[in-house]
Amino acid sequence: MKTINTQIKVIAFVLSVLILFQGCTVYKSTSISLEAAVQLKKKVQITTFDNQKIKFKRIVKRDGKYFGVKWLKDNTKDIRVFENDIKKLKIENKTMSIMVSALPIALALYIIIALVFPNLRAPTY
Repeated sequence: MKTINTQIKVIAFVLSVLILFQGCTVYKSTSISLEAAVQLKKKVQITTFDNQKIKFKRIVKRDGKYFGVKWLKDNTKDIRVFENDIKKLKIENKTMSIMVSALPIALALYIIIALVFPNLRAPTY
């Protein structure tokens, strides 16, 4: 019975860690221009000169003005972005974001399989 309780606790811990890592987005380290961000149509993170970080779904340009598209509950909202307020503008690194999200899942599955099947070993020849 103690073994089952221990296994349930470990599985609950692993699943809670998975939930925490599901929403991770990794951004590239190099800063780009607003015009490049408009053309790439990717998630962006803007750092202002007062070190405030703002995340947008993408940057759009209308009538020569830049807007950051932000997710709200059921719709999106466009927020005006001023070029002279931007210290850094980073775009999403999709490959790393997928890896950061997938690695905890693979590790959790490995741990769960190791707990459920402790005698399961790779065949030796």
